[in-house]
Amino acid sequence: MNGTNSLQSATLEDCNLVLAHFSDLTAPGFDSYYEAQHKRKNARRAREALPLEEYLPPTPITDPDIRNEISSARQFIRKVGRRRKTINRKLGTSYGLKHQAGRYMGVYISNGAFIAAACLEGYAILRDGPNAFFALSLTFE
Repeated sequence: MNGTNSLQSATLEDCNLVLAHFSDLTAPGFDSYYEAQHKRKNARRAREALPLEEYLPPTPITDPDIRNEISSARQFIRKVGRRRKTINRKLGTSYGLKHQAGRYMGVYISNGAFIAAACLEGYAILRDGPNAFFALSLTFE
């Protein structure tokens, strides 16, 4: 999947392309993981007769700040990312890669923004809880 080639803020169209494939992707990662975790926690609280906690959905990737993060992550991937034929588990998950991208670009990048950027740049993705692995290697010159 390739969204716009612009290095400006990711567009809503870009985000909708990603959401068509990963409808539960939010700023912290795949929300189905967090929602299930919340349900387990409330089930335990109910058994212990404790008040239940409200589930507050995370920031969507369509948020303007997250769209800026997606653009920064895309720039990082374009600069140092290289395609692989297979998923690269040795490189680590999106959670670790978001930190590398953030340090390299000098900005904060959320987990979900990194996943969205890799998706828009056409990298194969393997979900792993709230995170993802990619058919990606990094080459710093």
